[in-house]
Amino acid sequence: MRQARLVRSTSRAILSADHCNVAMVEKIDSLSLALAAAIIAAISAGLALIWARIRQKYWRRIVSLAVPFVLSYSLYWTPVWFGHGDRDSFAAWAPLFILPWFAAGAVSTVLTIFLIGKIRSNPGTKTKSNHSPDPTLASGTPPAGQESRHP
Repeated sequence: MRQARLVRSTSRAILSADHCNVAMVEKIDSLSLALAAAIIAAISAGLALIWARIRQKYWRRIVSLAVPFVLSYSLYWTPVWFGHGDRDSFAAWAPLFILPWFAAGAVSTVLTIFLIGKIRSNPGTKTKSNHSPDPTLASGTPPAGQESRHP
């Protein structure tokens, strides 16, 4: 009796997981070229916040270009990997989808890393507390020889 329940619950779980896979593949398959490019660009830009911490420029560039390609490739081939697409048909169209998605991801990654580098290399972005161009007034004390206006 217990084994029969276990078999039934296991088969329900498998059917439920298969239903989730089908739903996911249908969502991925229904993405437009522009929407998929925007998704790849957003994920790549988010990951670029991590890649920007890599100190060696060579590895940072390799990772920042490899990740958008892997994301684009994976997103395109997901329906085939889950058995819901014709491999030959997908292979014929692959460059027309993967390359624009990769370009969107690569541009967002490079732009994000460039902006982070600019922000880090520009220490003059901090402003003084009272926004005064006179550095002696920034400390809150009047220059020597002048009295404070406040009693």
